[in-house]
Amino acid sequence: MPKAPEMELVKDYLAQNLLGNEVTEAHVLKPSVLRSLRGDIHDDTIGRRFTKSTRRGKFPLLELSGERAIVINQKLAGGLQFCPPKQRVLKRTCILSDLSGGSQLRYTDDRRMGMFYYVSNHQLNEVPGLDDQGPDVLDDIDLEDFKS
Repeated sequence: MPKAPEMELVKDYLAQNLLGNEVTEAHVLKPSVLRSLRGDIHDDTIGRRFTKSTRRGKFPLLELSGERAIVINQKLAGGLQFCPPKQRVLKRTCILSDLSGGSQLRYTDDRRMGMFYYVSNHQLNEVPGLDDQGPDVLDDIDLEDFKS
């Protein structure tokens, strides 16, 4: 299970390497992890560009053009892989997207316990657990806030 400092590194890496890339193909290899509130992920993501990489707690949040977002709850064994398309697709790969920059973004999960949400920006509040988090561990909070 990733910790906040690790997730901060993932967020920063994706911000440097993923943003501006357009989705040219999307493949769902293990449908059990996908929670799409916007219909078919293949049809809806193609042509959209990644515009922002953030995180809320342990949830990576990737914004796409056209008011869409990907939110991932990695749980115990989930992870993101940003790699060349020629790199062998691992057995644990659940979802992969071909990108205009010549790379792929892959969501992997050995146990398939994690969840990959594809939503409109106004549906972010429908992602279980996303809005139920307390203050972020990397935020500057005082002792009284910590106690509460």
